Amino acid sequence: MKQFPFLLLLVLVVFATPSCDSSDDYPGLSAVSNFGSNPGDLDMFLFEPSSPTADMPLVVALHGCSQSAADMADLTRWNELGEKYGFYVIYPEQRTLNNVSLCFNWFQTKDIDRNQGESRSIRSMVQHMVQHYPIDPQRVYVTGLSAGAAMTSVMLANHPDMFAAGAVFGGGPARAATDVFQSMSVMAGNVSKSEEEWGNLARSQNGGHIGPFPLIAIFHGTDDDVVSPNNAGELVKQWTNLHGTDATADEAISGYQGAIDVQRAIYRNGQGQDVVARYTVSNMGHAIPVFSGACRDQGGSSSTFATEKNFFSTYWTAVFFGIVPANRVSGPSAVVAGQDSVIFSVPHYQGSTYQWQLPDGCTMSNGAGTSSILVSWGNVAGSVEVTETDSNGCQYVHEGAEVSF
Repeated sequence: MKQFPFLLLLVLVVFATPSCDSSDDYPGLSAVSNFGSNPGDLDMFLFEPSSPTADMPLVVALHGCSQSAADMADLTRWNELGEKYGFYVIYPEQRTLNNVSLCFNWFQTKDIDRNQGESRSIRSMVQHMVQHYPIDPQRVYVTGLSAGAAMTSVMLANHPDMFAAGAVFGGGPARAATDVFQSMSVMAGNVSKSEEEWGNLARSQNGGHIGPFPLIAIFHGTDDDVVSPNNAGELVKQWTNLHGTDATADEAISGYQGAIDVQRAIYRNGQGQDVVARYTVSNMGHAIPVFSGACRDQGGSSSTFATEKNFFSTYWTAVFFGIVPANRVSGPSAVVAGQDSVIFSVPHYQGSTYQWQLPDGCTMSNGAGTSSILVSWGNVAGSVEVTETDSNGCQYVHEGAEVSF
């Protein structure tokens, strides 16, 4: 039986928005049928890069309510990144017979229990891709918006052996609700549990998984009046518990990557790995942050579900996943005074020039203006930084390498 009161609530609040034309007609998307077991009765759409190679990453992108696969592709611009950096994208798509508002049913046990319903259908899509396309099974990722974000949490919790990382935009923890009435409380931000309680809910569905859990990035606007920002904190509790660490941030950066309204908090495990990243976006509602423009870290435009914030969240999600090069200087973390031929580098982009900044007493012996330099070190610790200017005049400040003795 359909959950009409909840669906009506979704329609009346915000999710009703014009969708793109049929996903079959959206440039770059093709329908895939007969992809395997499909108890959730979902449709599947595929973006394939024009020059596929062996062992490519795969991104699963889950749309929000009232949206389609084409809407999700248009909103996020995953296809453009997939073409440029070389990875596949699949878009599961909801049917009105399952949910009249086209929401993934993140609150129904028949769809979120492991190997059941919609979650099983999405798993089948991933398995189909790994079996029939040059996909690296160790580099599969999932992301979603709103109801798609809530289903992203479900997929990460149910199948931690399938996904390396995920990103949740305006969603909540896995199994936060198991019926329509609980879902209303979740959306209102009235469901709070301990770290262990959240972790145990996820563990109850992952088949006794004992290996590492997927990394997760959590994005939420402070003014979201559809899905309360409280859910971002509950997600942090769930995933820090799964990673065996605490819910206190190890690092927080305001104005992340120059976006004044974006704060990034990082939670690290005992090995110092960034396992949970929380992006809090001030003055943004139920949407994703975008950065209109033609530079490589820009994309998207303002719309019903996208807010201009000088921050292209799809790009930075791809950086978090590790499928787009990070803006970070690579080099040794420790040297000795007077050491020669110390190498520092950043990803190379054709046509770019690089302006390096070194600590006092250090000398660049080779590579000026390029993406890789040799340095004769002085006698003080410090940071090696670089500003890249590409052929279009776009500038990128790469995160510096901190060097000690």
